[in-house]
Amino acid sequence: MSGVKITVTLDGLAASPFTALADLGEHMLPVYDEIGAAMVASQQRRFELGVEPDGTPWMQSWRARHNGGKTLIDTGMLLSRLTHNADETGVEWGFNDRRAPILHFGAVIRPKTKKALAFVGADGHFVVTRDVVIPARPMIGVDREDVAEIGEIIADAVTRAISRGAESAP
Repeated sequence: MSGVKITVTLDGLAASPFTALADLGEHMLPVYDEIGAAMVASQQRRFELGVEPDGTPWMQSWRARHNGGKTLIDTGMLLSRLTHNADETGVEWGFNDRRAPILHFGAVIRPKTKKALAFVGADGHFVVTRDVVIPARPMIGVDREDVAEIGEIIADAVTRAISRGAESAP
């Protein structure tokens, strides 16, 4: 079986739109940065609503139940550390806070050298216990709306690149 060869000849049409698309592929930082900003905004909305990426409500925290307020939002420190980082190879977003993985995945905290943990609880009372269970409250993720928004950002970038290339064509 022989291979297939496709040849495109651009008679009367400059290669500028194609060059612009290739240039976009080489310089994706603005697109990745826009995606990161959009995903941070999406995570912030879900955080304020107290829901997982799939829309499931987080288990209400003891502090929020007894002292009022929202789960995972007390001082606002964690939410203020939600950020993104984009470069030419991609984008990542999440919390710049070492507590975030424990809050996202959950954990069981047990004493390392003693028989029990002792601390002052959120209600101001002294607590002695064998362990503390922190339920998982997934905070970072992508839902269908996020996927659609990422697609729109990329489609807009491609459309802009083609338009720029067409405008620069002779």
